[in-house]
Amino acid sequence: MMQTQDSTPGKSQEVDLSAEVAATIDRETGDQVRCTRIGGTKYRCNWWACRGGEADERGAVTGLASTLFRVRKSRVLHVTKTAAGLHITEAPRPF
Repeated sequence: MMQTQDSTPGKSQEVDLSAEVAATIDRETGDQVRCTRIGGTKYRCNWWACRGGEADERGAVTGLASTLFRVRKSRVLHVTKTAAGLHITEAPRPF
């Protein structure tokens, strides 16, 4: 079954901004950031860091070192896209 988007005038077309958020969000050297849209304008973002060994500035490691990553930080973010770019704020609790 093929899915199509509703093109009803006046209805907003929600776009998954996960990749754009992950690419632009602040991170520490060696972090890998993974973002997943969890509904509407809310995204779960996890900052993964290497426990040991060396990682390059993008977080890449070799061999079995990849099992040494841990979630350093996790946040639910409210993200909208404007003409000026992404507007990212931490979502209020409870989510």
